[in-house]
Amino acid sequence: MKSFRYFMTESIYQRWLNQDQKFQNPADRGKLQAKVIKHFQNPTVLHNVIDGDRNNLHAAFILHQHMDNHPTAQEHFLNALKSHPDFDDDEGLQRRAQFLTDRINVNKKIKEIYNENPDAYKDKNGNSLGDDPVKALRDDNRFNKVNFPYQSRDAALQGAKENNPLLYKAVVSAKAETQPSYAVHWGDVSE
Repeated sequence: MKSFRYFMTESIYQRWLNQDQKFQNPADRGKLQAKVIKHFQNPTVLHNVIDGDRNNLHAAFILHQHMDNHPTAQEHFLNALKSHPDFDDDEGLQRRAQFLTDRINVNKKIKEIYNENPDAYKDKNGNSLGDDPVKALRDDNRFNKVNFPYQSRDAALQGAKENNPLLYKAVVSAKAETQPSYAVHWGDVSE
């Protein structure tokens, strides 16, 4: 059990990230994401996080990266990252921006490719992906994630190729260098 002191020193962003990481199925993050989106609509809050403690920035980044069903929130956070005065000299900000850019572009490609031929892509049970293929692809009840989290991009790409052809095709089509998701050691945060 965590102590009172822990909760007094842990930021709201770290608590939200801890909640986010506990979801066994990414499709179950909706209520938490709604709370995070509302919080970050305040531009002062957003810029304070990006300018502040690197662990809080990283927590906010991961929360936004996981918002695949909220591309506007992802782009809002991405634009704030890129507008940081030290962006051109800060490799950590640049890497996060690249990850988020790739994630956004892959999600757009998923929709584009799926809409061209929806009958070509089914979940592991042979069911249609419906009106929201991005949400369907992130639902672990519908797609197998073998050996996840992957330890390298190559392993993640091979896992997508074997288990999720639409995701694989979208990653390749988007020329996404940082997707599908894999374990990354950022170096500028406590891990």
